Amino acid sequence: MYKLLLTFLFCLSLVASLGLQCEDFERQAKGCPEIYSPVCAIQQQTGNFSQVKKDYSNKCEACSQSETQFVVPGNCEEYPKEAVFCNPALKKNHGCIEIYQAVCGVMFSNENFMCDSKYCAKTYDNFCFACQDSVVGYYVKGECQQNDFEDNENY
Repeated sequence: MYKLLLTFLFCLSLVASLGLQCEDFERQAKGCPEIYSPVCAIQQQTGNFSQVKKDYSNKCEACSQSETQFVVPGNCEEYPKEAVFCNPALKKNHGCIEIYQAVCGVMFSNENFMCDSKYCAKTYDNFCFACQDSVVGYYVKGECQQNDFEDNENY
């Protein structure tokens, strides 16, 4: 029962904050365990709507690379090509500029979002407001469309 509760709490924390910061000890790792738990490393932000991403077999391997800013669970190709992940370090920023440049913020489960069996989404005025929402893991440019999340072949 205890393991089940811990697993549930771990999964809940991933949903609440999809991005995973690299800790100092992970950045200084001299060797990583050979455990396959794939992550998509966000290595560079190239604008509000683009990032450089690279797959690694686990968080330790990704975080030991100096160019990695943060990681998200799973392989990069599991997400839409145009997905821009919210940097968890910026979630604490409380000021967003009032410019309308609509984005579709995506998360995994919440009754306030349009949902299908896997993804949930909500339109935000801009990327800053989307990433300020603690449940948003990534965004795509433009307003959410119901059919954007109906079939995984678009991803």
